[in-house]
Amino acid sequence: MEGRTIGRADRPAAFVTDALAGAAYADGLGHTRPAVLAYFPLVRLNPYQSLLYRRCLAAGIAPVPLPSLDDLEALAGLRGAGIDVVLHLHWLNQITKSATSEDEAHASVAAFLARLDAFRDAGGHLVWTAHNVLPHDSRYPAADAALRQGLADRALLVHVLARGTADAVGDTYRLPPAERLVHVPHPSYVGAYPSGPSRDQARQELGLTPDELVYAFVGAIRPYKGLDELLDAFDEVCAADPGRPRRLLVAGNPDGGPAIEGALDRALAHPNVLLHARRLPPEDLAVILRATDVAVLPYRDALNSGVLMLALTFGLPVVAPSVAGVTELVDDRVAALFQPGEAGALTAALLRSEGLPRDAANARALEIAAAHDPDTLSDRFAAALRTALDKAR
Repeated sequence: MEGRTIGRADRPAAFVTDALAGAAYADGLGHTRPAVLAYFPLVRLNPYQSLLYRRCLAAGIAPVPLPSLDDLEALAGLRGAGIDVVLHLHWLNQITKSATSEDEAHASVAAFLARLDAFRDAGGHLVWTAHNVLPHDSRYPAADAALRQGLADRALLVHVLARGTADAVGDTYRLPPAERLVHVPHPSYVGAYPSGPSRDQARQELGLTPDELVYAFVGAIRPYKGLDELLDAFDEVCAADPGRPRRLLVAGNPDGGPAIEGALDRALAHPNVLLHARRLPPEDLAVILRATDVAVLPYRDALNSGVLMLALTFGLPVVAPSVAGVTELVDDRVAALFQPGEAGALTAALLRSEGLPRDAANARALEIAAAHDPDTLSDRFAAALRTALDKAR
């Protein structure tokens, strides 16, 4: 699902036009000092950014996607129009992704930080959301850590989704003091996806039976998400209790790497696994979630998870890793947690999830989702940014 943005930003000229239009709209709402919040990268298939920014205009902040980091100079140039200019960075895997050595990765980081310094010298402000400690499957962790330290040192605000982010980061890098940190958890996806059909209709569409206990693994299929471990654990659960009919749905876009191909071959050949290895439109994803009993996040490494909030939004109990972004959201009424890498832990969590009182778990999931109302959390983010901008003048 594409996030809502102000206009289009396919070219630098269009980006500047959109940014000025957004600032003018904020001015029309009565804000005498409008701000432009240029965010990068734009992720079109996940509504997260749209949800986070949906109340920013009410605070006089116009969110506009930045097409490319090459447009930083054009962004800084908006300061000449009397507009506060903010660059909000999210996932930055691309900074070191193309490097072929550790030295090359560090050089890429240094060059990127120099561009940020030039942007700040021109009057721009930086905000960074720490979605993860380091990129998943990082090839150059020292360079990636140096990049995040550079962001933390330069940012007007660092946004964390989990209060335990500083503990999770540990000695990898240092987050800034509390006055430059803002905690805004992941919003629910209420209203961002179609509600989907009834459970029975969804199961009928997918070729499932009413009595099957259905697990679902949804979202992008990448090595860190532990699909191989889930297939092993699913087999162990089925072998331990062969009399109960079970099905595993695996649905999402694979990354195409060799590490994933083997897991996809296993899933395709498994008689009790239903594989949808493709990019799923929102309506198809809703069908899969409506047919599901338990969402499974068998991740080897994580800090936060949008899939977790998506499952809760659809009223599903979860099997998930015991990490900060999970334990701050769920409890044993709605979740069976496991320690990644611990032998037998995922299998035990799957079995525990089957014993959760279904109606109570569904109700608890929806309660958590309701407590993470997107409007409320967007207001909190926008207010923190507005306060920081006012103090920076």
